[in-house]
Amino acid sequence: MKSQRKLLRALLLVVAGALLATQSGCGKDEKEQIAAAIGIQSVQDVRTSVATKIASGEYAKARQEGEAFLNGSSDRSGQLAWMLAKACAQSGGHDRALGYVIQALNAGAVSRAQIMDEPLLLPLHADTRLAAIAAASGDAVAAGASRR
Repeated sequence: MKSQRKLLRALLLVVAGALLATQSGCGKDEKEQIAAAIGIQSVQDVRTSVATKIASGEYAKARQEGEAFLNGSSDRSGQLAWMLAKACAQSGGHDRALGYVIQALNAGAVSRAQIMDEPLLLPLHADTRLAAIAAASGDAVAAGASRR
């Protein structure tokens, strides 16, 4: 049943994407209205919403929204992963937070210095894995990510 829903959602997203792509005569506002009407969120929309939730201290909600988006889409920039690392660290999901730190680092969204300087990652500072991630070479971080 779950796989049928995922398949249907994927099919609807493909159709919606095709519809948006063919609407070259539409202005930006019309395209956004079509996307909103069929429930498509851009990664930028999700990043903005997640950032707002983090700024207001709603870490669990930020985590839930970001992870729900990544369940069916991707963010190659690593920016959403970086936001999720902070939200997870603050909401008690330390293992997930470390995984998102690795994703953000591998995507180039964050530097090793930023990892240790980020105040929202303070709950992870006692975890030796965070220091190892921040100190590791790029190859070691990629290898660690592939083992997860």
